[in-house]
Amino acid sequence: MAVILSAIILLGVYFAVSAAVVAKEVKTAAESVSSLSGVNLTDEWSIANLDSTVRNLDRHVGIAYANTSNPVWRMMSGMPQYGGNVAAIRTAVDALHDLSHDALPLMVDAMGDVDLTRFSVEESTRQSP
Repeated sequence: MAVILSAIILLGVYFAVSAAVVAKEVKTAAESVSSLSGVNLTDEWSIANLDSTVRNLDRHVGIAYANTSNPVWRMMSGMPQYGGNVAAIRTAVDALHDLSHDALPLMVDAMGDVDLTRFSVEESTRQSP
């Protein structure tokens, strides 16, 4: 009986520490995203800064994803009363991971291939050669 109680306590402590890590990493990732709003796509330095921001975002979200995708979090998702909240956090972090790891790096890479001088807007219509 003492072994089972000890295992439950250890799982609870592990989950609490893991949840604190996830909260910290997601908060840090959110702070780095706020710098994306002022990106000037015609400026090379701004694009390089964007690449650095996306890599930083991916690093923080990756740590949160590694924590929320382990078996303890999966088990806690099925618990009564709080399991729904844990599952929602796992879903949100999974979506952030898809964006930061799969979508955003490809978009940043593609931006280097776009020549913005070839596009213009005249009389509310887009012009391209």
